[in-house]
Amino acid sequence: PEHVAYLGSASKTLAPGLRLGWLLLPAALVEPVREQKLLDDGGTGVLDQLALARLLDGDAYDRHLRLARRRNRLRRDALQAALAEHLPGTRLEGMAAGLHAIARLPRPVPLGLLTANADARGVGVGGIPAADGTTDALVLGYAALSEPAIAEGVRRLAAALAETGA
Repeated sequence: PEHVAYLGSASKTLAPGLRLGWLLLPAALVEPVREQKLLDDGGTGVLDQLALARLLDGDAYDRHLRLARRRNRLRRDALQAALAEHLPGTRLEGMAAGLHAIARLPRPVPLGLLTANADARGVGVGGIPAADGTTDALVLGYAALSEPAIAEGVRRLAAALAETGA
């Protein structure tokens, strides 16, 4: 315990704008970290901290996490199904409990052309670029979308990909 620091954040599970996290520190580090924190940003909002503390004290935060994980798993499943239907041969990578996934395309496509085509269809997509400006790895966020919106987004993405000649 005197050699390990534990840290966590509520940014992805509650709201990134709150900028709330926690540290469980060895005793020798508490005061130096406290001083650095004060120098760094002058502190964090007291009401925000109290609200998070109340969530953590009860079971509300754990209940919220369980529901969020279940909801995100259903959304990831919807993404997987939509990819299988509209972009056969695409493999989904990344943690099943995350907020985004990597979709591995069967073959590389020009990244700039794909993002422009997708943008024209109202779909935001990022790719992991190769040195030649192509990509076979798309970064797809799904946590903020409903299952029908995910299916529609993948349908539009498939049309954007088809327009690139893929």
